[in-house]
Amino acid sequence: MIAIGVDAGGTATTAAVSRAGTAAGEATGPAANATTSGVAAAAAAIVATMHAALGGEQPDSVHAGVAGAGRPAVARGLEAALAQAFPAARIVVSDDASIALRAAIPAGPGVILIAGTGSSAHAEN
Repeated sequence: MIAIGVDAGGTATTAAVSRAGTAAGEATGPAANATTSGVAAAAAAIVATMHAALGGEQPDSVHAGVAGAGRPAVARGLEAALAQAFPAARIVVSDDASIALRAAIPAGPGVILIAGTGSSAHAEN
């Protein structure tokens, strides 16, 4: 099983690959904020970064946390673009704040404040 996680924001895009639960590669690419660059440009940056991290392999599962993807129309557009690039993969797109929260607090209630290229807050209870 090859899984890839993506953190795409206004500064850079990072993709990390897991093969059978073991870290297997990583790549950093250009910014991919769908709000400022548009869905097509963000998707192109994400796909290019994923290809660099995957080294020619195809993922079984993709989770991309993308700045701007908190809006359903943006998330759907990115999901469609990623599904076209990786048709056999299960694709999930969320906003980057939700993945930041779960990186800091893996389970349960929590709050995260992002103050970087852009600013946002996200809470889950």
